[in-house]
Amino acid sequence: MKSVLLKLGISHYLFWALAFTPLLFCSCRPGSSIDLPSGRGAGPAIRILLLAEVDGPVAVAVEGPVAVSTLPDGAVAWKGSQPRLAVQAEGAGLSVAGLSVAGRSVTGRSFAGPVRLTPLESRRFSLSRQQGEGAYRGVLDVFNHGGKLRLINQLPLEEYLAGVVGKEMSGSRFPLEALKAQAVAARTFTLYRLRAAMQGAASLPLESAFPATSEFQSYGGAACETVPVLQAVRETAGQVLTWEGKLFQAYYHASCGGSTASGALFNEKDIPPLHGVPCARCQASPERRWELKIPLAELERALAPWARERGVKLGKIQEVQPVENGARGRSRYLRVVHAAGRFEIRLDRFRQLLNAEAPNRLRSCAFTASILPEPALAMFQGSGFGHGVGLCQSGAAAMAAGDRRSFGELLTHYYPECGILKVY
Repeated sequence: MKSVLLKLGISHYLFWALAFTPLLFCSCRPGSSIDLPSGRGAGPAIRILLLAEVDGPVAVAVEGPVAVSTLPDGAVAWKGSQPRLAVQAEGAGLSVAGLSVAGRSVTGRSFAGPVRLTPLESRRFSLSRQQGEGAYRGVLDVFNHGGKLRLINQLPLEEYLAGVVGKEMSGSRFPLEALKAQAVAARTFTLYRLRAAMQGAASLPLESAFPATSEFQSYGGAACETVPVLQAVRETAGQVLTWEGKLFQAYYHASCGGSTASGALFNEKDIPPLHGVPCARCQASPERRWELKIPLAELERALAPWARERGVKLGKIQEVQPVENGARGRSRYLRVVHAAGRFEIRLDRFRQLLNAEAPNRLRSCAFTASILPEPALAMFQGSGFGHGVGLCQSGAAAMAAGDRRSFGELLTHYYPECGILKVY
């Protein structure tokens, strides 16, 4: 096993993480008939940021007994049955209190530092707060950051993947083979990024975590699990994509609009699995063609912080145009001509800025752009949904349903010349 992992480029420290990181063994929620892997087969532990610097209190619901431990030593400070707990910043530390049915605190304890809440039987907890609300597997770590709460969910990789696949491919339109392909791509992406984040360290700092959003991977926890999702993760457990024996960033997206993009969009090394391929099967996707019009003042407001950081005095925008075509006609930059000059911004960064206030309104980086003087509008006409690199979820679903393609055939289509290898 060690030699296989090293061949993949997974270094010595990650091998030991895969082999010996303490994991929680969890079964599926009631009504599910598929169990996820446990023990070493559940993969390394991963830490996901559920809430960042929020005001307390945050209510945590737990089925069955729960243990409250201090961090980083892991010493159990309290153990018992308390269906609902409230965590809140208290000075430089935290308070953890039990809640009655009426919502009043009935028991409580103060802690000088961060704590871990571990469900002992159900292996699940839920957050009853507008942000971050939902059910999750694993444990919950709580930190006090300047009087605000930081909540991190730690759980085994295979259990995390169920919450990713269920969030990324929600609904009944995704066949099992497409779900399997998504599971392998997400597993590869996660292990690659985990290895890159560790960079030779034995472990990551306790307060570090990957986001639960599309900035990393969309993660919905146990609330997003379905029987097909659990089956897809279970039947592909430990399988990853490789190129020349090493992991690569197996990007994926909702809909490519007819052709996937080159990994050059993210400055990736030019390797065959990320060259981009034709994708005729996503033509039925509702995102294949789209149009967006926004007020010019709103576009200027979205770009203003980026311009200030670079010392650019942004004047009234006169022209916007994608430039520098990459593989398969995709552009990498947007040229902005304004009253005080011009500049270029990477298209993926531009999309992030424009979507900061209204998520997903600029659906992809494949578009043409123009300025309409009266009324003063910017118009974008594009195709696809997402960055366009790697697996096209809409295309994979159509190929699996209509062409009866297996998950392996889907993966080798969207990541040409890739290998599929089981690493744990």
